Amino acid sequence: MAKRNILEKMTTKELEKYISSDSPFVYEAIEIAYDILKNRGVNFSDIKKNSIEGLIKIKKEEDLKYTENNTWDINADNENSDIELYSQKSIWFFSIFLGIHIGAILLAINLFSLTKNRKGLIIIIFGIIYSVFLYITYTITKIYIINYYILILIFMTAIGASILQFYFWDKYLPNIKYRKKSIVFPFILCIVFYSLVLLGIIY
Repeated sequence: MAKRNILEKMTTKELEKYISSDSPFVYEAIEIAYDILKNRGVNFSDIKKNSIEGLIKIKKEEDLKYTENNTWDINADNENSDIELYSQKSIWFFSIFLGIHIGAILLAINLFSLTKNRKGLIIIIFGIIYSVFLYITYTITKIYIINYYILILIFMTAIGASILQFYFWDKYLPNIKYRKKSIVFPFILCIVFYSLVLLGIIY
């Protein structure tokens, strides 16, 4: 869902990308950007107005169609988008089962592919810090709360995955239509990496 307070912080030039004919954004975001630009005193010709309103109508029909079949990766559009990203479900899966740092890396790769390099680095730093925090929590609870340390670890992992999904994704990747990127390569890398770690522990 598009958030007006986020779009209001954008420059006029940034908002104009939302109303372009090849806009990758959802109809709500385009509507809000259009309204903000009008409030800022930007004048549109009748042809431009008709073009924007037509774009909103088409996007709305497309978005409602995808909403009916998709409750999480709401902006995933494998047919019409040129932007390829690791999906929310993929990042959630990797975060829960393979580590918050892995989910953070996938989300950061999404941002790097959109040239949002600084934001990508912030995600990676978060993933590393949170993973260290999880390890410390696991070590302490295993000693002092032995009966519940697994439940605590699962709970804290779910919190970390939720932060990636519902804070960082919503903040850094709002309203962007994208194609789902294959997870085969990162999954194989993770299997190889953890296999080597396990062999190192054994031997």
